[in-house]
Amino acid sequence: MTIEQKPELNRLADSSFPITWPKRWRAFKLTLPIWVFCLVCLVETSLIRAWFTNRLSWSFIPQLVVGLFFLFALMWGIIELQLWFYARSKRILQVQEKRIMVKPAKHQYIRWKALAKIQFDPIAENSSLTKCSVFIYFSKRVPEARRFKIVIESPAQVRELIQALEAKRQATGTDFKIVVLENPEPPPAVVPLTAFAFSLFLAGFYLLLHGLPLLGIALMPRSHEPNNHPEFDPEQVAKLGRFLADHFSSVEQMHQFYLWTGIVLTVVGLALMFWRSRLPAGKPVA
Repeated sequence: MTIEQKPELNRLADSSFPITWPKRWRAFKLTLPIWVFCLVCLVETSLIRAWFTNRLSWSFIPQLVVGLFFLFALMWGIIELQLWFYARSKRILQVQEKRIMVKPAKHQYIRWKALAKIQFDPIAENSSLTKCSVFIYFSKRVPEARRFKIVIESPAQVRELIQALEAKRQATGTDFKIVVLENPEPPPAVVPLTAFAFSLFLAGFYLLLHGLPLLGIALMPRSHEPNNHPEFDPEQVAKLGRFLADHFSSVEQMHQFYLWTGIVLTVVGLALMFWRSRLPAGKPVA
């Protein structure tokens, strides 16, 4: 059995549509720590590569700014394009032998054992329409997670779908629930995400990203044989050697710097991530 929904009804199936500028601004504020984390990593990598290739100068800064602007503009454009296609895609729910298929979705196939509940409720704007929501088993903290929503226009299709689901539930021996609500489902209570908590996690991850490699270099067995770096040419290796010789009086001093810097960065990074895990989850908001 296959049910198809017109793209014009996507706004009734998903409350995030239509995508307005206030919604874009809220999404940007929530994802701002990710953008900052990516910006810092890209700037750091670009400056190191420019230093190795003797391109690090004041004229390089405007090139870096323009390149990062176009990169982030491209990423934002790709996200907007994906949302545009998603908002204008025809939704499909198909009952198959061993699973159900939903489109558009990141994971299109849901096995019967992974299915937790299928819910039907009327739509407030038009009581003749029915919204069908598919829930899957997610985790112990969130037993049921909504995976897919589709609007069904015909009451006969709703009855036919319920009959097909009941037959599959008996045939497969699964215990997923079929819920039919008489009134529209109230807006779900959600826990607002905070940029501060996400920033703590990403800051801790950034420090671990630098601390763990330094610890690995300091603790690995020391070799007296010269190391080959195929990604660098001899001139770049010699430049790095001169830089280390100017800042460290001996190999032992350099390894001590790697060791203690790696320990400090790793400990602080773990502390920030632990702090993030201890923050209160926040109060649900309708």
